Formats: sequence, structure tokens, C-alpha cells
Amino acid sequence: MNVEDRLNIAVVIPCLNEETAIGKVVQDFAAALPMATIFVFDNGSDDRTTEEASAAGAEVRQVPIRGKGNVLRRMFADIRRTSTCSWTVTPLMKPPRRQG
Repeated sequence: MNVEDRLNIAVVIPCLNEETAIGKVVQDFAAALPMATIFVFDNGSDDRTTEEASAAGAEVRQVPIRGKGNVLRRMFADIRRTSTCSWTVTPLMKPPRRQG
């Protein structure tokens, strides 16, 4: 058994309205870590973020209460049940648009 067969890697990606970037982010993680399960935690997007993430191969989870703290708590609560994980922010995702 090689090391990859023993790894249980979860990639967790929080997002909000990232339809233009999320597909590539998921695909890039999948290419770099083919043994990983990729989870996208959508924080109430009103665009096609969930559809794009799912089409790219991610397991999408919904976090309806907006806010970084809410999505982070949900990510670690859900993933901690089965995996040890670390979190990173990818520079491909843009900051949210300011309104007003």
C-alpha cells in the first residue's frame, strides 16, 4: 500500500458568488490532489456558483446564514467528523463586490 492509498484528504473551499472562478479552482485542486475529496461550502450565492462547483466535481454544501464565521464553523464541523483538514484561501477568487 502506498502513501496515497492511506491519505484521507479533504479540500474545503468557502465561497460566495464565485461562478466565474470556482470551476477552475475545483479542477486545479483535483489535478493537484487526485486522492482528495473537494468540498465547496456555498454561503448563499445568488449566481451559478453551486452548479459550477458541482459540475467541476466538488461536493457542494449550503451554508444559508451569511458570514465568514458561519461558513468556517460549518466547514470544520462537517469535515471534522471524518477527516483532518487544513484551510487555505486561493488567490484565484476575488473579494466580494462592495455595494453602495
